[in-house]
Amino acid sequence: QQKLCTAMASVLGLEQVGINDDFYELGGDSLGSIKVITESNLPGLNASEIFRGRTPKKIAEMYEENHKNDNGEDPAIKNARAMKTDHPLTAEQLYMVDYQLYTPKSTMYNLFTMMRFDKNMFDTGKMAEAMRVAIRNHSALLTTFHFNDDGEIIQRYTPEVFQDIRVEKISEFEFSNIKDNLVQPFKIIGGCLHRCRVFETEKNGYIFFDVHHTLFDGTSLKVFMQNVGKAYMGMQPEPDLYYLILQNREDEANTDFYEESKRYFEERFANVEWSSYPLTDHESRE
Repeated sequence: QQKLCTAMASVLGLEQVGINDDFYELGGDSLGSIKVITESNLPGLNASEIFRGRTPKKIAEMYEENHKNDNGEDPAIKNARAMKTDHPLTAEQLYMVDYQLYTPKSTMYNLFTMMRFDKNMFDTGKMAEAMRVAIRNHSALLTTFHFNDDGEIIQRYTPEVFQDIRVEKISEFEFSNIKDNLVQPFKIIGGCLHRCRVFETEKNGYIFFDVHHTLFDGTSLKVFMQNVGKAYMGMQPEPDLYYLILQNREDEANTDFYEESKRYFEERFANVEWSSYPLTDHESRE
């Protein structure tokens, strides 16, 4: 409970949060719940437990009940086990993959960043090595999509897609000519879904990083860049538990709660046209 209270207070920018305070009534949202998961450092805590519990007390009770059979197993070990099997795509991923297949030249779902740094303060070669370490640490970045024998799209941990990162020494003039063309479409089926390049000119150092939105969102990118900083300083990056999260989602889909929730929404929106906005129930927790 204390870890949850501290994490919620940090995410919401509050001095303190009590064990019976509702995270969402205090201003929390789905993005904030992901941050709570990261900051609470509770192995296996998921967004569903936060949404259903809402208060630190109820979330803690649900967490303890759901994880009482974990036997203290390291989440990294469970993640490594989940990395050995193929996994279905989430509904959100399927939507983006479908869009990319029909518009293969689109870069709408590219999440990219370009960072300039003082090469006299930061070693360019060391920065490239930090990117290598951080990328290898994030199993999501080494994920590829494929069609299985049933024609369904699955995702698979594919470490061999990792591409080495070397420092490219070019002039500032050459860099200015290529920087606007670095963002390119990804090969969505079977291709590597991230890119990283490190440049050094006579004036500056630059890092270009691009990843497809099917694997990262804004929060993921922030966490990744924090891990790059840790790797640069010689610290161990935070473990990436992407495949454990996928496995937890799949396991949850086989629970009574999932079936109950599915029936609720199917019944509630049975007569609603898909292109219309459904009636909300914001004034209750129905």
